[in-house]
Amino acid sequence: MPNAAASPTELLNEAAAMAQARKTGMPVVVSASTDETTLITADPVSGNFVAELSARPARVSDGGGGWRPASARLVQAADGSWRTEAGVAEVMISNGGPAGVVAALNSDSATASVSWPEALPVPVVEDTTATYAEVYPGVDLVVRADLDAVETFLVVKTPAAGKNPKVRDWSMPISTPGLTAKTLDNGVKSLVDGSGTARMLVPPAVMWDSTGKTANLTHAADRLEEVAQTKSAPVGLKIAASKLTASPEDSFLDDPATVYPVVIDPVLQSIDQTHVLRVTDDWSKWDGAVGNEGKIGYNGWTSPYYRSRMFYQFSWPVSGLLPAQISYGEFRYTQVHSVQHSPCLSTSSTYPAVRARLATAISSGDTWADRTGDAWHPQPSVLPVQKIAVGHIDYCKKSAFEVWNLTSALKTERADYASRTTVTVGLYSDDEGNKNGWKYYYNKDGTSPVLRLTYQLTPQVPQSISVSPIRAAAVGSTPATTWSPTPTLSAILKLNTSDACVAQSCLQGEFTVKNSAGVVVASKASYAVANGGNASVAIPGLVDGQTYTVTVRTRSVDTNLYSAFAPPFTFTTDWHPDSPSELKVTDSNGAVANGSPPWVLSSQPGFSVRLPADQICAGTTDACLQASFVVTSGSDVESTMVASGRPGDVVSVIVPSSEALSLGTHTVSVQVKQTVTQQVSGVSSFDFQRLEQPPRPALSGLVHTVGDSAESLVVHLDDAIASGFYTWTMDISDGENTDHIVHTNLQADANGNLTVPWVPRTANAEVSVTVKVFTISDAENNPIYSADSEAQTVTVWMN
Repeated sequence: MPNAAASPTELLNEAAAMAQARKTGMPVVVSASTDETTLITADPVSGNFVAELSARPARVSDGGGGWRPASARLVQAADGSWRTEAGVAEVMISNGGPAGVVAALNSDSATASVSWPEALPVPVVEDTTATYAEVYPGVDLVVRADLDAVETFLVVKTPAAGKNPKVRDWSMPISTPGLTAKTLDNGVKSLVDGSGTARMLVPPAVMWDSTGKTANLTHAADRLEEVAQTKSAPVGLKIAASKLTASPEDSFLDDPATVYPVVIDPVLQSIDQTHVLRVTDDWSKWDGAVGNEGKIGYNGWTSPYYRSRMFYQFSWPVSGLLPAQISYGEFRYTQVHSVQHSPCLSTSSTYPAVRARLATAISSGDTWADRTGDAWHPQPSVLPVQKIAVGHIDYCKKSAFEVWNLTSALKTERADYASRTTVTVGLYSDDEGNKNGWKYYYNKDGTSPVLRLTYQLTPQVPQSISVSPIRAAAVGSTPATTWSPTPTLSAILKLNTSDACVAQSCLQGEFTVKNSAGVVVASKASYAVANGGNASVAIPGLVDGQTYTVTVRTRSVDTNLYSAFAPPFTFTTDWHPDSPSELKVTDSNGAVANGSPPWVLSSQPGFSVRLPADQICAGTTDACLQASFVVTSGSDVESTMVASGRPGDVVSVIVPSSEALSLGTHTVSVQVKQTVTQQVSGVSSFDFQRLEQPPRPALSGLVHTVGDSAESLVVHLDDAIASGFYTWTMDISDGENTDHIVHTNLQADANGNLTVPWVPRTANAEVSVTVKVFTISDAENNPIYSADSEAQTVTVWMN
């Protein structure tokens, strides 16, 4: 097992830990997930993660970003007091001296302490215990530290000592700043703060004798231990007037069958979340108060007889763990005692086995009645993989792990109680009326019990979900709009970054499509793709003008694990093609008509249009868009034509001779149909004229210009015919004489301007220049004589 106690230089998440494990070939701890009760390891061989979960703390922070083993062993502080070596709560135990605080507990800003009313000797400290000898004649005071609790014991060594009134009504001053004692139904004294929140607990007190123990025990741990034959009884407990008072039963102390020493045990315990619970027919203990052994079965050896069960609560190692992620789960518990002296390590059915079963969450308020019936989850109980009885603790001195395979139960638990963050394992004897099933299990630290869970990572949630094709106008908009009746849904699929496909293509996308009413209209899985690949499916059967919602999850073909669903993706359908664009009319020579409105001379002009570009021809290479041209004059339809093409094509038609156009104003209208979906676009149209001869040129802006070496006259043609030829006539008059000049075969520049050189005829005179223009030919030099333009006049000063 990798060392979790070392301080890491960098916290490793699951991905980083697995990457390092595969690089080194050795297991690596997922240090980013390590806490007091959780240790997760990346296994490079299987690619799985192994989580070892402890009910009680197995490790504590070392203060430097790492961990150290949890330890309640007492070490002496600089002030002489004794503290736990590595506990969860802060425990202080006195080193003796004048009357005062003997034990204090500080946890999460809540503090409580108990005092001894008289001077105390220097204690004998052994491991987790401090023993103050002879605090009363024949009575020792023992204080035992735990990771989150402190226990005070009176060890009454003789019957005579048991008759001391201070034993029969044992009181210690108690201080609980800001906390008030509240008695619960099960006898627990709950110390609550001003808001009513429980901060600390004093469980019901218990006492037991030394029946079955070896005489003359010298070590505190041995004297405090309960053995199989130990006789026990409850102790009255109250907190009042700043005193904690324990009142043992007189009948127990006076009973001739009681074997001394007798141990009386009140406990002061912090409260976080209850992790360990022991319930009997008569009383309950939890967490540190349970002691070093978990005791299970029927104690039919010494009166009072009772049944005992153990419950352990663990935190799930990762949130949202799916049942399919769990490949194996086991509960491991070290058995240290069974009733037989011989043989040791028996597998005989004489000694009933212990069953494990999952249960509801435990709390410090639970009694036996709370741990039966509905407290059990519906999964069946499980017997250990191998039933054993290790033998009597005093004679065999054996211990052995018992293992319960809880894989099936844990999977069901995650399916039935997915929102729970904890899982509780309960243990009880297979025969709770048979005293031969009385067993002890090691319960001292985080090494026993352990819930060991092997799990796999799920794929990542799908990314970059999209629909295609989408309308050009809808690019970047939400929701996206597709024009296709069979759109393609796509998503990027990825494993967790530490994983790799066993097969080259190991990921499938599972797409579910619902309509606006929430009804599933399609559910399809993609072909398998490689890690990081784009998975896609075609979705038929949709309806135009609807909104659809898509959910997608990733499935690993290698492990059959699923990711969580990606956030819903929404798209709409609109199957109508966009309207056509760039509609033009051409004369019989192919020249694009100019003018406002455009004009042609031919009775069989041509028309062209660009088809919408955001349509594809689904499932075919043929032209899927059809443009219908209609030419009207007033309310009369003069010509209809059709042209087909693919998206973005420019298609053209020519009016047939049978539908030759009359002179006058006409309208051409074009509509596009998608031949696969039979959906049509909007209509594009414009007006044009068919003329017998070109219109008179429209002139404007006649100007006289003077350059560096030449002078010119420039006139603008409002609707110049590109590459057409013009004749320019002008009359130059000085008031007395008029010159008539003609320029032929002139072409307009790109701006529609005609330019002629200016040669002065008369010096030092002001002259008037009048210009007219008419068309002599089109761009192909075909004669199309037009009438003269209106005259334009400019005054020029002759130098």
